[in-house]
Order: sequence, then structure tokens, then C-alpha cells
Amino acid sequence: MKVAMLVTILLTITVSLAMIPALSAQTVDDIEYLVIIEDNGNVVVLITINGIGLFEIPIQEDVQSVDIEGGLYLIEDGTLEVVIGSTEKAVIVYQTSMLTSKNDGVWNFDINLINIGYEKTITVAMPANTVVTNTNPQGKIESGEIMKISWDNTENVFIEYYFQAVDETTDLRPLYVILIGALALIAGYYLTTRRKKSANLSKKESIIETLSENEKKIVKILMDNDGRIKRSKLERTSEISKSSLAASLKNLERKKILEVDRTYASHYVKFTEWFNGL
Repeated sequence: MKVAMLVTILLTITVSLAMIPALSAQTVDDIEYLVIIEDNGNVVVLITINGIGLFEIPIQEDVQSVDIEGGLYLIEDGTLEVVIGSTEKAVIVYQTSMLTSKNDGVWNFDINLINIGYEKTITVAMPANTVVTNTNPQGKIESGEIMKISWDNTENVFIEYYFQAVDETTDLRPLYVILIGALALIAGYYLTTRRKKSANLSKKESIIETLSENEKKIVKILMDNDGRIKRSKLERTSEISKSSLAASLKNLERKKILEVDRTYASHYVKFTEWFNGL
């Protein structure tokens, strides 16, 4: 069975598992990466994020599709922006060939991880015939039916490696087992995450749940004014200090929830087309 076929199965089952009710919850702020490297240079990346809020994940230009459960996302300027609300956890899967490069038979793998203060772990799985010549930073290497390398709390991982020649009878199925294990990881999420606070929450409501109190107040005022209001009126109505209001507006602009129209002397604050369309 080709790895690409297993990737398709992985994505399909991930979507199907969204229908399974969650049973319990853990509130843990950490991020787990599982990276599977094929001998042709293709890479499958599975990211599990535990937390609430907006997360910015570096992503490669050749990523055609992203499968995510437990959050909402946008892709912009090489960044995957994920908003996690009441689910408190999201699982992300995508495939890319731009994390690896090859020169004279020697492969390089290089990945930038989420640059945030939460605990991070990354595990890279490779075929058993992989010979690793360098890692930066130094990782924990486990050899066996598959090659596994792991790190804790690093922002960037680099691996230099090559593949030993193998005959056609060499059994590379353990690498496929890792992919199937990824299915179990996703299934575990849906079977152990708590039931959503409200099964009927809209996407807008889910996003609003992640906002600060000042940001929620601004969004509510805009909703009460048909999604558009003069900034001066917003200042009076919200009773938020000018400095705090400016910071909150900047955050809401960054999250693609609203935009400030500065075309005229009187500035207007309004919802973005993306937020209105939710």
C-alpha cells in the first residue's frame, strides 16, 4: 500500500471522527508534532494543539489542503492561523514535499515549529534503512523497525540523512503502522475530549469565546450596530481606555474579525467579510 493512500485514509477518517461526541476533557497547553518522512521526500505532518486562542503555524507553499478538527483556520502568507474555542483542542494534518531537499544522495529535513511559549514535543518517523548523519539540535534517536527521533521544546529541527540500499523484500510496513497510529491519535482525541459546551454554537460564537473581555465587548457593540460603527462612538459606548481600545482593535484586526476604515477623517470600525460570512 502506498503511503499516499494511507494519507488519504487518514484525512477521510479524521473528517468522519468529527461526528463522534467527545466524552471528557483535559486542559493542557502543549503542542505535539508527529512528522512522517517518506523515502521519496514527501512528508506528512500531524499537529495536536491543546489550548484555547489563536495559533500561528508556519506552513509550506505547496500545501494544497489542510484537514483540521476542533478549530477554524485561515491560510495567509505562509502561515496557518488556527482559532480554537470551546473544543480546547485541535488536530491538524497536511502533506508537503518542501520540508526536504536532496543533494548528491544526501537528504536534508528542516522545519520551523510554532513559536510560542507552550510545551512542545516533536517526533520524526523515518524508514528503517535511514542513516542519520547529523541533527540540530541533538535529538533522541531510536532505531529498530523504524527510525524515530524526538525533541522537546525546540523552535527548529534540522536532520541530515541518507537511505541505505534495500532489496525489494525489505519490509517497510512499520512506517505505515506509524500512519495508522496517527489515526488512533486522532480517534483518541474525539473519544477523550469533553463534550462541547454547546452543540449548537455557531462558528462566530465559537470564535467570540476565545476573545478577551474587551474584545468581546467591542464585537458585541458592533453586532448591536449592524457591524459598523464610528470609532469615536465606539470609544464612548465601550468605556474602554484609548490605549486598551487601540490594543484590542489591533488584536481583532490580526484575527481577521474586524477592520478599521481610515479613508476619511472619521474612522469606522467594521466586521471583515470573512467574519460576516461565518
